[in-house]
Amino acid sequence: MPDPIAPVTPPMVTTNPAGAVDPTPTRVGPTMNSSGPLPVAGNTALQPQPHVPPSSTHGRRPADVVNLRVQPGPDDTGLGRRKLADGFAYDGSGMIKVLFLDADGTLRKTRSGQDCPNTPDDQELLPGVAAKVQGYVEQGYLIAIVSNQGGIAHGYMTLASGDANLAETVRLLAEAGATVHYYDFAEGYDESRKPKTGMADRLERTLKERFGAAVQIDRAASLMVGDAAYKRGELRPDGREGTSFSNSDRLFAVNARLPFVEACDFFAWG
Repeated sequence: MPDPIAPVTPPMVTTNPAGAVDPTPTRVGPTMNSSGPLPVAGNTALQPQPHVPPSSTHGRRPADVVNLRVQPGPDDTGLGRRKLADGFAYDGSGMIKVLFLDADGTLRKTRSGQDCPNTPDDQELLPGVAAKVQGYVEQGYLIAIVSNQGGIAHGYMTLASGDANLAETVRLLAEAGATVHYYDFAEGYDESRKPKTGMADRLERTLKERFGAAVQIDRAASLMVGDAAYKRGELRPDGREGTSFSNSDRLFAVNARLPFVEACDFFAWG
């Protein structure tokens, strides 16, 4: 859980040499070589480990959250939940590189100290994220936010509030100079919730609808970045013990056959 724009080589992907990830590994080997990330083999679906969100809703009972203020998304770009921004420039190659980004603990933090915002104004960007993201835009990546928002299913916010929260994150990034082309979130515990791959699969279908049936996500050249990487008791590739309550971002990458980088390494937070 920030550095100047430069061509980026992901520091480490988190699969073993066979391409599979043990949900409780004792050692994880890199899949990198001198030319960049290697594709991850296999696609064994790993199940999410439900996380119950914090009980606080800023003094509101869950039923009261229906009255939260909703801010519209940046309509001038055509962007909205599960909608591809009009400004994404497809090069016609048939393969699209995607930078997938988690939201909470990766792009933003709350002002209240909660794990995730219940209102659009309870958030601010984490250090250096806008410049780093824009560096990938300039390298031709499609920028996609994919976030688990289980607080909706638990009644801590409405679907509209969850959408407004992410629309505000997109707005803050734009204000800081970074472009987001697509965002999605999983409000329930279904095939869309990371580590299942529904959000990546839906984006690929959207790209096919926009640019043609032959278009694919270039999974070997794409990247997933998130903070839910290594749970307590799991070891990172460098031997450090994990500190997260979840590993859903990392396992989403494995299941979607994407290289993965932990947010603190990607943004060089130390």
